[in-house]
Amino acid sequence: DRLGTFEPKVVPKRQLIITEELEGNILSMYAMGMSTRAMRDYIQEMYAMDISAAEISRITDSVLPAVQEWRNRPLEAVYPFVFLDCMFFKVRVNGVVETP
Repeated sequence: DRLGTFEPKVVPKRQLIITEELEGNILSMYAMGMSTRAMRDYIQEMYAMDISAAEISRITDSVLPAVQEWRNRPLEAVYPFVFLDCMFFKVRVNGVVETP
């Protein structure tokens, strides 16, 4: 804008370092299965910020210890669950169709 009042949320003006919020977004994309190159292209398009695929790999590698810990956690012997099923029928009451 002409007055220079617009301030981006993720990457502030003239800031080239990666914020925690951007790292969180990268980890979210990683959790959804996006490739590092697709993440790089997305960040370039959305934030006009050049970030290498190697930097994205470094960020995603930071969660690997937690992933390994979760994979190697002890499992319970029994996991109870409840299965519910239902059906809805429309009925005619006094000439009016209703869903009870």
